[in-house]
Amino acid sequence: QASCKAESDAIQKLFNGSIREIDNREGHVRPGDGEFFGWRDGISQPALEGISKARPGQLVVKPGVIILGYPGDPAIDNPELFPVARPSWTKDGSFMVFRDLEQNVLFFEDYIEDNWRSIPAAEPGDGSYLTDDERKKLFGARMVGRFPSASISIVYIDPVHVLTKFYVLKGVPLARSPYREDIKYLHPDLINNFDFTKSHGRCPLYAHIRKTTPRDLGPYLSKEFLDSSMIVRAGIPFGPEITLAERQAWNKNTFDEKVNATSNRGLLFVCYQSSIDNGFFRQTTGFANNDFFPPTGLLPTKIGQSYA
Repeated sequence: QASCKAESDAIQKLFNGSIREIDNREGHVRPGDGEFFGWRDGISQPALEGISKARPGQLVVKPGVIILGYPGDPAIDNPELFPVARPSWTKDGSFMVFRDLEQNVLFFEDYIEDNWRSIPAAEPGDGSYLTDDERKKLFGARMVGRFPSASISIVYIDPVHVLTKFYVLKGVPLARSPYREDIKYLHPDLINNFDFTKSHGRCPLYAHIRKTTPRDLGPYLSKEFLDSSMIVRAGIPFGPEITLAERQAWNKNTFDEKVNATSNRGLLFVCYQSSIDNGFFRQTTGFANNDFFPPTGLLPTKIGQSYA
């Protein structure tokens, strides 16, 4: 906290009073490096073409999708849409969006607890059966598109030694590991190396990562359109850890009280893009909150749905 304050003071001094502090929010990295719902954040960042080296499966976009003044920036690619030119000093900058995302963690946990039994134990279809814990974890994973963070220990035994290794599972993709976590997909060259075809397993259309970082939607949407929607983002949790007393008080609430409860914890979210309309706004309004995204065909499948 002291180092952040010192850096903030230094920046204000550098700009010699031309900027001022409007608000100050404090975040904390949680044990296990996850957000309060239990997932690792920020795994699927795009790589910038010609600037950063992409890992296998990582989405690669033109640098101007994020950085102003380069190919991929709509003001450069389509200047006719911008009758007023940007000031020259904006080049090499980016538009930032900041959000204070409140998380009703206990309600989220209740939702998973009330619904995980909808997944049949025999769902893998290979003769094996999921345990209750695996079914519960899989239900949450299907909401996000990745398995939640968890700690496991694996014991290796040979004639001389007993060795226990501890792993923190952070974001095994459901598209590659559709029923149970396979830790090999945590490797940096595998964690994003997937698409949403049937051969890569089962990831529901409504999963968070499938809606906000869509892949392979041709011929319905072009790669260029999807690339222009990308953002670079980061987040840090804020607020205290949940206490036993808080859980006990929560269990006494009515359903309506739980639905309307406010929370003093969540995620401080920030993202960067060359166009807020193409990036943050499209991802939240056009993608995440759109019941008909991602598209699955060129013809309407619901009564009243219009052609696109």
